[in-house]
Formats: sequence, structure tokens, C-alpha cells
Amino acid sequence: MTANFSVLLIETDCVETQVQKIMLTPEKFKVIHKTDSTSAWNFLREVNILDLIIFNINTPNSSFFSISYEKLLDSINSQYQLRNVPIILITDASMSTKEVLQKIAKKSDAIILSPFNPIRFMKEVNRLVTKGIGLHIEEIHEQHMSLAKRINQLMELTGESKDIVHKIEQVMILKQLTFEHFDMEESYMLSHNYPDYQQHYDNHDVMRNTLRMLLKNPQERINKGEIENFYRSMFNDLSDDEQYIHFLDEIKITEI
Repeated sequence: MTANFSVLLIETDCVETQVQKIMLTPEKFKVIHKTDSTSAWNFLREVNILDLIIFNINTPNSSFFSISYEKLLDSINSQYQLRNVPIILITDASMSTKEVLQKIAKKSDAIILSPFNPIRFMKEVNRLVTKGIGLHIEEIHEQHMSLAKRINQLMELTGESKDIVHKIEQVMILKQLTFEHFDMEESYMLSHNYPDYQQHYDNHDVMRNTLRMLLKNPQERINKGEIENFYRSMFNDLSDDEQYIHFLDEIKITEI
């Protein structure tokens, strides 16, 4: 069975870490383990699709160019693709003052004091992975609404205006938004091992080529009929997206 969820674990390589890896069963979770905040920082510069981050803020930095846990958390929260990734912070109970806990609470979704209860740990993992999937579904719906609004505006423009420069500008904006939406969806589909990924990708590629052709020959192609055809293709893609959303609902973790 292939894991559906990717978890970044930032923690020294110790007995507690091994216990966490055992609890994060490979049937459900793909665990990426980084032993300090600097190596996690470098990893996050290249990867932006994760379902959960678990970070022991007491983890020492072995690198000469160390990065504080505050800076790493600020970086995660400032990245567009990572902004909805839930974060569990683990901290030593003996080292955590009320002020520290209040400070880190603003930058995380859950705080677990170490040594921790394994049952509590897995409850938080399951709850937050499910929360993250829900936020991803909301994001898909929001992008669909934005694209539909943009296409409708373009259809009105092609029926009313003869300003080809303005039409080209609007198609370029639509192309950028569409490509970004497709790239985001496809990255998540691969990460979650969506079984119908290839079919979805092929449908996206047809629409990518349609937008490229509109801009390749704008005088002839940017007209109401072509935009309506693209809208129908997008509507069919929305039906495919509903299948993907159903898949996400199915893989949500319900066992707490």
C-alpha cells in the first residue's frame, strides 16, 4: 500500500524520533526526516508540497550557519505553497516558560510537551492532516471560482470589444492563473498518489495547448466561440476535479 501523506519531521536522531517514525506508519505516511532547522530550511526551499510539519524546537543545530526555530517558522508561514500546511511543535516541558508557549502558539497548530503521550501525539497528527486536506479542497474550489469569473469576463470582452491588445493581455492573465492552478493540482495529486493522475494531466495539457494557440494567433483565435469552447473544456475539467476531491475525502484520516 502506498503512503498518501507527506510529513516533514525536524528532530535529532534519537530514540524518541524512532518511536515517532514507527507511529507514522509507512502505509499512510511518507516521513522526511531532517535533523536540524538548517537542513529543514534547505529542504523547504526545494519542496512545497507537504501535509504536515512536526518540529521539535529544542533540536540543536549542527551546521555552522544555524537558523533559529523562529526564523524557520516565519519562513514556512510566509511561503505561499506552505501557508496552509499544519505545524505541530514539540518542546521540552522543563524548558518551556509561559512566554515561550504563548509565542510559539501563534506560529503553529498544536504544541506537544515532551515527554509526550503517544496517543495524544497521533490524535494531533490525524486531526491536522485531515484539517490540511480540508484546506486544500477549499483552495481548489476558490481557484475554480476565480477561473470561472475570469473566463466569463473574457467572453464578455470578446463580444463587446475590438481592442486586440486588451484581449491578449486578458488571455495572458488567464493563461498564468490556469497554469498555476494546474501545476498546484498536479503536484498534490502526485504527492497523494492519486490513481487517475495521468488522465487528469493529459486533460490539463490539452487546455494548456489551447491557451498557447490562442496567443500564437490572437487575431483569428481570440473570439467568443474559442473562449466558449475553452470554458466547456474547463467545465469538463471541473467534473474531473470533483473525482479528485472525492478521493481526498476518502483518504482523510478518520481513526482518532
